Amino acid sequence: FAWLPEGGTRLTNVKVPGPNGGRTWDYISAIQWDGKFFVLDYGQTIYWVLLIHGQAYYVGDTELYHGSGQFGFYRQKGASQATVVVGPADSESSSSVYYWNYPAGGQPVTEISHGVDQPVAVVVSLATK
Repeated sequence: FAWLPEGGTRLTNVKVPGPNGGRTWDYISAIQWDGKFFVLDYGQTIYWVLLIHGQAYYVGDTELYHGSGQFGFYRQKGASQATVVVGPADSESSSSVYYWNYPAGGQPVTEISHGVDQPVAVVVSLATK
């Protein structure tokens, strides 16, 4: 993984330790920022990684039941960390997007299916007027 420090002009390589000594980061589909942690997207599991002075530390993980694909995080204006994660349902034939409470995870709390056709990723943006 690489990190661009605030005000930096070049990427810095960062070795991210796995959740246990023998674990490597195979099949990570995305890395995102939730306002506090880097979040590694691995199917239904998302892993939290803390970066301090260029050193990465595995913090924990959560399961997003019935989720799949790349997730998007919603952070209210002024909030320090995301409160909702949104992502595609776990079936390739599904035409739904789910919401989970974050960082709790678990079962989805709501579903959007209107106008959705087999999503593979989600981006969350604040509405503008």
